[in-house]
Amino acid sequence: MDFIKSLFYSSQPNAGCIFTNGNLILAGYQPKGPYISGLGGSSNKDEPAIITAMREVVEELLDIKPCNNLLNHLEGLRYTRKIVNGSYTLFVYSFEDLSTLLQLVKNYSPKSKLYENFPLTIQDLVFGRRVLNVEVSHLCILPLKKTLKFDKYFISDLQIL
Repeated sequence: MDFIKSLFYSSQPNAGCIFTNGNLILAGYQPKGPYISGLGGSSNKDEPAIITAMREVVEELLDIKPCNNLLNHLEGLRYTRKIVNGSYTLFVYSFEDLSTLLQLVKNYSPKSKLYENFPLTIQDLVFGRRVLNVEVSHLCILPLKKTLKFDKYFISDLQIL
């Protein structure tokens, strides 16, 4: 909970993106937390929120540092909703928008060390990902619910593995 508070109440602007179909949401596992979170982070100096969000998404999904031309193209993607909460801005996109984003990134940076073949679909992103020592090591699809709880037996099973 402290991590979530730090995103919403930080003095430094932060921004991120959510990709959803209305029922499911793309999330990432950050091993340094360790926790599962959305995609986003802190802005570089005087960076608009949408650029911060897009830069962070490209970095976290593909481990690619996007150039300014790519970021300008990605800025043109139309989000379905913009949520501002304190210093955090969240942009909501569809899974189809995610495929468009991936194609645009591929046009500028056709290789990612996280993938043998550059991912163009959400399935490619989740199941084709190499597990490396990066900020977001795994991607997952979760139900889009206000409260998400894990069964205690499932958690204990995970601890045994």
